[in-house]
Amino acid sequence: MLPIFTTGGLPSSEPNAETASPTFSSYGCFCPEFSSIRSGLAARGPVAITPDKNTTRYTPGERPMSRVAAIAALLLMTTSASAWEVGDTVVAVRRARLVDNGQTVDSVSPGVQLSVLAIEGNRLQVTNGTAGWIESSAVAAPAAAIEQFTAAVRRNPRDAETIYARGNVLRALGRFDEAIADFNRLVQLAPQAAAYNGRGRVWFELGNYDNAINDFTRALEQAPNNPMLYNNRSAAWELQGNHERAMADLEQALRHSPDHDLVQHNRNRLLQARKAGHKLAATSSEKPALQN
Repeated sequence: MLPIFTTGGLPSSEPNAETASPTFSSYGCFCPEFSSIRSGLAARGPVAITPDKNTTRYTPGERPMSRVAAIAALLLMTTSASAWEVGDTVVAVRRARLVDNGQTVDSVSPGVQLSVLAIEGNRLQVTNGTAGWIESSAVAAPAAAIEQFTAAVRRNPRDAETIYARGNVLRALGRFDEAIADFNRLVQLAPQAAAYNGRGRVWFELGNYDNAINDFTRALEQAPNNPMLYNNRSAAWELQGNHERAMADLEQALRHSPDHDLVQHNRNRLLQARKAGHKLAATSSEKPALQN
């Protein structure tokens, strides 16, 4: 997994951009209206729902929001795992832990897609390669997640983590033009390895392997020890027909992470195809797998 975006060094000339660094509530929620309701119910008494047109910031004892936002937030609070079915795809809308037998087995960041394996009360057993239980309030359906991320970006156009999350969900839904737009914006805001990798993955899905290789290479310039990036660039090299470079990247990835399952799978598949004399190409029945 690539590092979370830092908040320093962002350009200050973007129109309507906040000068403050992106922040999240103590509840880890993207929706300040939601957090204010929870805070009010828990400790601060009634929450005002009268909108204040002159400010977008909250002051002590004051929680301006629209009636629609208040109702939506209350609905979010009462949503339980019963809204989901086994086999559904959900999206993490905040950072959360995956827990199994009382132990944290993994963590997820906003925008990560998860498959529902089981349902128990207000918890979901989900997997993204590692299975664990997560609070149902930490996830949403893909379309609803995009709406939440979009609302958060409207409030803070410099929120790099949320733009990244939305871009990943848009890519997964096949909305590639919108995803490219998000990652282009992200490269301007926070030109880090994760931004280039995210955009490279969209180019890969579009079959534009030249652009994908360029972006994966730029990501590697910033994170040269990351096996995932070598794996992703290898996949693009392979589908371009450059199997020597594809194998070289996989070998490099294994130097940094000898037990990386996905890299080993892609390397073994490439080796087997070579031995059988098969020519791997973009029409291959099994394309190389990428990783977030």
